[in-house]
Amino acid sequence: MPRGSLVPNTPTVPTFSAIKTAQALNFFLKESADDSKSRDGKKYLKLIKLLWAADRFSLRNFGTELTEDRYAALTYGPVASSTYNLIRACKPNEVPDPKWTSIVDAQWWKEHFETRDYDVAIISDPGTDHLSKADILMLEKAYEHFRSKGAFEAACDISHVYPEWTRAFVPNSEKKSFRIQTIDFFDDPENQPDEYFQVDPEVLKAAREHFVERNALREFITQPTQDTREDATA
Repeated sequence: MPRGSLVPNTPTVPTFSAIKTAQALNFFLKESADDSKSRDGKKYLKLIKLLWAADRFSLRNFGTELTEDRYAALTYGPVASSTYNLIRACKPNEVPDPKWTSIVDAQWWKEHFETRDYDVAIISDPGTDHLSKADILMLEKAYEHFRSKGAFEAACDISHVYPEWTRAFVPNSEKKSFRIQTIDFFDDPENQPDEYFQVDPEVLKAAREHFVERNALREFITQPTQDTREDATA
């Protein structure tokens, strides 16, 4: 899903969410660098799953996504769409498609990361100033739970049991990507206990309510005004 494309009046600086997600990715890369228990720490499939886990923890505790990204259900589980495209944009000689991510965001990422084959490497440290203490806590929880899991174990054996993926993905379809409903992150697996993301019921209820209210407010703010609708039909 696109973060935005270049149009008149588009900012010439990267978006807050692109920087924040880069800092989250950098957190995982640095944590795994000297960790003997880390598996596939540089693999972008593993990094995508760690970000998914951090978003799941964040939503269920605070009602907000850490990455502020939209999710899609792909063969290898839930994927933060814009983040995935930014990681791919960091390949040598890769020209980012503005349909899927802004050129400004992609260029900024290419200055900080390089993606070769299936690995991601840090070129320049993006810092941590866009991450709150709560964000870092969620990143730490995600890393602690999944550091020793291989990329494909995290992608298939783990993420495939959660409702945001099971309710969206359609096997044997010609489509490769399916829109995930973020509200499904608040639900537990339907046919087995949740080994990783259990939250106090009252905390989960409050987080869900906050998410619903925030989304309703966002939709209200972004609705076109009566004058705008009349101009569009004039």
